[in-house]
Amino acid sequence: MKETIGQRFKTAIEKKYGKFENKVIAQKYGMSEQAVIKFKRDDNLTKSMIEIANQEGINLNYLSNGIGEVFLDTTQECAKERVIGENDFKEILGEILSLDLHSKEYMYHKIKSELLSFKRR
Repeated sequence: MKETIGQRFKTAIEKKYGKFENKVIAQKYGMSEQAVIKFKRDDNLTKSMIEIANQEGINLNYLSNGIGEVFLDTTQECAKERVIGENDFKEILGEILSLDLHSKEYMYHKIKSELLSFKRR
């Protein structure tokens, strides 16, 4: 029987985190343990699975096709560009929201100014 994407996802996560991998992944990526379990049963490569794979150094070729090593080697991992996910932005927003009102206003205008300068490029 052909191994599914979900089974390969399960293999990779269990190799990295062991017995309590569902809880670890759920907490780390802000999702329920049921969502992690669903990934392991699925045969579709979802956006969330790709994000987790990128963050965890899982070889996407292995995950999608079963070809290659489970994890990227360290030279590939260092060379690849880190994908910034939704949780990264949530973390930054949380930090900004914890500031006093004056600092929040400063950060708002600073970020807004930077965004506008990028749009002009």
